[in-house]
Amino acid sequence: MTLSTDVVLGIDIGTTSAKAVVRSASHPATPYVEQRTPWRTGSCGQTDIDPHCLVSVAVDLIGRAVRAAESGWGPVRVRSVGVTGLAESGVLLDPAGRPAAPVIAWFDHRGGHELEQLSRDASDGSRTGSPPRAKTIHSGTLSQVQAGLAR
Repeated sequence: MTLSTDVVLGIDIGTTSAKAVVRSASHPATPYVEQRTPWRTGSCGQTDIDPHCLVSVAVDLIGRAVRAAESGWGPVRVRSVGVTGLAESGVLLDPAGRPAAPVIAWFDHRGGHELEQLSRDASDGSRTGSPPRAKTIHSGTLSQVQAGLAR
């Protein structure tokens, strides 16, 4: 019987890069893998990514990190996975639970005009009951919501 090493795995899909790390209580080394986050960038500051591509990136990183750990430690058993990333970006789902739109980057410039108009309309708090907070909505977040409402 081959014993395996219990590990935890962390994955971060970040703005610039996506990375995964494996930790074990019995090994001081920390296998780490990284790749560029494959955003699509348009000519007018539009930045997004297909949700299926994000899943592929995550699965690839997890596999590479586990293989890196196994190459140094032998068989591993992943006991838990922690996931973080993408700031205010999100995946809008249709009623069947499928992605309904691309993931729009939090720093995307779409929605800037609408955000300015919203700020002007709400500048005195008469529409919302309270004055606007500084930069509480990013234009990319607003664009994500608008894309979902348009479907």
